[in-house]
Amino acid sequence: MRFMRTFFVSLALLSLPALCVAALAGEHEARMDSYAAVLENFLRDGTLPNGDKAEFLEGAKGDVFAVVDVTGDGAPELIIRHTAAGMPGQIEFVTTYDPDGDAVVLIFRDFPAVTYYSGGVLRADSARNHGLAIDGDFWPHAIYRYNPEAKEYEECGFVKAWNKADFPTNPYEGDKPFPDAIDEDGDGMIYSVTLGEECLVVLDTEYVDGPAYRAWEDGLLGGAEAIDVPWLPADEDGLEQLKQGN
Repeated sequence: MRFMRTFFVSLALLSLPALCVAALAGEHEARMDSYAAVLENFLRDGTLPNGDKAEFLEGAKGDVFAVVDVTGDGAPELIIRHTAAGMPGQIEFVTTYDPDGDAVVLIFRDFPAVTYYSGGVLRADSARNHGLAIDGDFWPHAIYRYNPEAKEYEECGFVKAWNKADFPTNPYEGDKPFPDAIDEDGDGMIYSVTLGEECLVVLDTEYVDGPAYRAWEDGLLGGAEAIDVPWLPADEDGLEQLKQGN
């Protein structure tokens, strides 16, 4: 009897890896089927995973999608970048598959000017620049980090800038002059990093100099590299590729 018990226990232990592989394969298949359904609904009538409807500009093309791990959790997400609309209707959204609820969850939505980084961080550029830095390479943006427990991207801070060459004074605050004392490196650029009403870099100080801003952002990115997203056309051919790749 002892031999038989040992035999069956050993057999069960040997079967565990195969069972795990089968479970993972089943979850992956369910994930990809769910993503295909999301893309199919979007192509049919613009339905988003949360039930909202996307706007479309007649005759416009250029929508793309990708299935890639951008959160860093080891499983791929579905991203759809919708630009075939007027600017107010353009969106980019990221979904993930929840195996516990067998459902697709919308984890991020913003204007389609997003850069994804390893480690579950992304940068979302604003649709428009109404700030005080309109020339040069800077563009207002927010940094987000993925929270796997909440299953959503959470905002870490929003960045805007003030370029003295563009605005020697601030027309939104009674033509307040550019604060040269803050611009310690003398490049004519200072930065505001906020989360809601909270100033993030220096308490109760709206603007900081470039090195302080870059140290804050580098601390979030942590040396992360931009992800090369494998975009595919969001059309019937792309949908078929997604289904065949399952």
